[in-house]
Amino acid sequence: MSARPRAALSARDPVTRRRLGRLIKIVASIALVVVSIWWVVLPQLPDSQRAAAAVRSVSWPLVALAVVVEGLSLLSYTAMTRALLTNARSSFGTLLRIDLTVLGASHALPAGGATAAALRYRLWRRIGVGQTEALSGAAVQATIGNAVLGAIFLLGAMLSAVEGASISGYLVAITATAAIILLAVGAGWALIIIPDRVTGAVQAISRHLPSRIRDSAAGLIRSLSGRLTSLVEHPSSLRRVTIFAAGNWLLDSTVVGILLVAVGHPLSIGRLLTVYGIANLLAVVPLTPGGLGVVEAAMVSALVGFGVPSTAALLVTLGWRLLQFWLPIPTSGLTYLSLAMQRGADASDR
Repeated sequence: MSARPRAALSARDPVTRRRLGRLIKIVASIALVVVSIWWVVLPQLPDSQRAAAAVRSVSWPLVALAVVVEGLSLLSYTAMTRALLTNARSSFGTLLRIDLTVLGASHALPAGGATAAALRYRLWRRIGVGQTEALSGAAVQATIGNAVLGAIFLLGAMLSAVEGASISGYLVAITATAAIILLAVGAGWALIIIPDRVTGAVQAISRHLPSRIRDSAAGLIRSLSGRLTSLVEHPSSLRRVTIFAAGNWLLDSTVVGILLVAVGHPLSIGRLLTVYGIANLLAVVPLTPGGLGVVEAAMVSALVGFGVPSTAALLVTLGWRLLQFWLPIPTSGLTYLSLAMQRGADASDR
């Protein structure tokens, strides 16, 4: 084989490996969804008569209220975005459309988290957010949001224990969540107090990587350090971000609570937050887009474990996921189109 074909083949190898890796992720995601539904969700399916009776007994005014509360949850998330992007010049409506676009993409695409992060970065840059602010803002938003979710789960577990519910099945999740929160707090402290040491450690760990990657990693660390330091120096900003993050999760969990009341099987606050927390913590793990299949299986099992009949548990889970997971997907297409049209209009005005 001549040198040129060999070089061309070697140049294609990374592309081939990436495509193969992407294909493996897609196949694994589909397989995991199928297994989750087949072994966990399907056994919970009631017969058609019980299902029809359960649907007829649903309080539809409460379902309508759940839709409104889910909308308020999304507004709270965008309020957190606005509190973080202090230099953004765009309106709240534009930031809301970006959040909806990114949310739908994260639910529809394989490796949705990484793809959505890249899309968020590109859309933020289009509205004038600086490069370092876009990178650090997304990382801080995800970190604070997940830390607040973990705290809500721990609060639910403690309240459940006080109420006399057995939480032995969640001990591993409770321990892991507490450890992750402490690790995140420690990492944040290090980025604020000793940023140079953290940057040096990252550069030492990545010394065998290309210089461009090392420089990018060091730049991201410095940007994160600056953003966290700014939040700590301005407690009101940190308080707003945390409150809006908590509002996003608590309003979304309220949707589950409302739907449980709508089917006639309410849960106490502690048990509700425990069920909601464990399901959404599993969604953070990038096994399937938005935790598809995994979240449904976990929530149905947890609800049944806390005494909710399987029919009601399945209806509540599917209703919540319809509002929280599926509806943002078509909505994101419309919001992305509106952003593209707005960008075209702005370009023509210039």
